[in-house]
Amino acid sequence: MDLRTQLRAILPQPLDLVQKSVRTAIHRLGLWHGLLKECRGVTEQDQAVLMKSFRAAIPRLAAKPGQWREPQLIDNANIAVKDGFTFFIRARTDDIGHIRQTSHRKLLASVAQYLPIGGVAIDAGANIGIFTANFARAVGPSGRVIAVEMMPDTAGSLKLTISRNNLHNVELVEMALADVPGKELKIGMLDASHFGQASIIRNLDHEGRSITVTTTTLDDITADLDHCHVMKMDLEGAEGLALIGATRTLQITDAILYEVSPEDDRLDKVFEDNGFSVRRIDGLNKLAEKIRR
Repeated sequence: MDLRTQLRAILPQPLDLVQKSVRTAIHRLGLWHGLLKECRGVTEQDQAVLMKSFRAAIPRLAAKPGQWREPQLIDNANIAVKDGFTFFIRARTDDIGHIRQTSHRKLLASVAQYLPIGGVAIDAGANIGIFTANFARAVGPSGRVIAVEMMPDTAGSLKLTISRNNLHNVELVEMALADVPGKELKIGMLDASHFGQASIIRNLDHEGRSITVTTTTLDDITADLDHCHVMKMDLEGAEGLALIGATRTLQITDAILYEVSPEDDRLDKVFEDNGFSVRRIDGLNKLAEKIRR
């Protein structure tokens, strides 16, 4: 029996609840500490927004999960990431949780060997562009990055990421990836703030903004490519649907980094059937690597 279990058995319930609240507050404070260590406002006004947002979050660090939000800004701001890029962060959204270089370092390192200068990469489910920007830096001016983002508001922020960081080798596709092109599909969102969890598969019954998008396929996007070195897929449950429309793309791609539920191995079989070996990178992400014979 570990120490936590022993304490839970002997502590009165009120003290146990206090212990949980303290652990929760420390974890949430750690999230903010990491952000403030790595991120800064581009201007004094932007920095003021960042610090005011932190101070506003402090009283709610121990709130119940349903009453607490991950780090968010209280107003729009331009934020620069240490050793990284500049992003436009929307107020009251999950944007700022998607830009830390250290949070993505392990995933980026897993595909680095496959991404040469002059290479080609696809960022499928680009959000505001942390992978897009890093891919663009890796392949250099002679390379090519295709960023796919279906959410109109988020695509607008991604355009700012591309322009403000001078990512001239990036092209943006503002459509949803699916099995066939030209369909009109509804987007589901958990709530109005979680743009990073927008999906054509999940949360379709949640009340909120009514957004429809037009679909395309990976094979349409890569029709003029002879080779794709790396693809990242984070489509909030629509990865399997997108792979139905990726028959040719799977044949020309070297490595695919994808997000999957820990208990779901259906995507693994798709990749293995198409000549990839699969290994886990972390709790949510796997890497499919083409087996060269």
